Amino acid sequence: MVDTLEDTMDGMKAILFFLELYPRMIRQPCGTYLFLDNCMFGRQTERQWILNFLISPGATPDLAVLPIVGPIRVGKSTLVENVCRDGSVRDRFSMILFFPESSLKDEGVVDLRDNNIKFRHQNCASQNRLLIIIETDKDINEETSRRLKSSATCMTPCGESKIIITSRSDRIVNLGTTEALRLDYLSQEAYWHFFKSIAFGSINPGEHPKLATMAMEIALEQTQCFTSARIVAELLQHNFNARFWRTVLECVRESKQINHIMFGQH
Repeated sequence: MVDTLEDTMDGMKAILFFLELYPRMIRQPCGTYLFLDNCMFGRQTERQWILNFLISPGATPDLAVLPIVGPIRVGKSTLVENVCRDGSVRDRFSMILFFPESSLKDEGVVDLRDNNIKFRHQNCASQNRLLIIIETDKDINEETSRRLKSSATCMTPCGESKIIITSRSDRIVNLGTTEALRLDYLSQEAYWHFFKSIAFGSINPGEHPKLATMAMEIALEQTQCFTSARIVAELLQHNFNARFWRTVLECVRESKQINHIMFGQH
């Protein structure tokens, strides 16, 4: 047991030394790491799906609802936030409201003017349309949904307000007025493309087969974590030599083993 702890501490020292070689980064939202060449990587189709829902006029006067379903950390919130930053969306809606899950726990009347609501955007020049974003890990019952729609309708007499609900639960699909958008993790091939695009930049990986092999091994060890992928790939890009890349590979493997020993996970 003592030997195991000593090995773990030695491994942590190696990882700290490894991280000190990387330039200090300005703290950014996790979603920032999913972008490549100023575009959200691997989600172009899904992004357009949401954009079409928001920009297209409603087929009926009823409040339109788009459910987005996907597992944890698949990028639901990041995707929605990226779409909400689009100029056409901000021009169309007078307000973009974020509805925290805590506001949905009360079975009483849901009031959008409550202090719990967070404003993400306000455009006084636009018509009186609301875009409401709801993020929840749990189900939303039909009564809560009905009260939410009623409150939104009262605040936007001109109509054409819309709601996006993101959740891990399939049950929110029944609340939608349109087909639900389902997100899944990107494929290993897409993840590898993301990693090598950053690590090699404009250099052709085929011209450096040894580095390409090590890069692929490092990418596989990251278990599709885009945050660590960007950090490690940029570190490789700034130190383009086989010896350093081999050291990084060893550190990444050791870090994975330490996580498994200490937390039972990679």
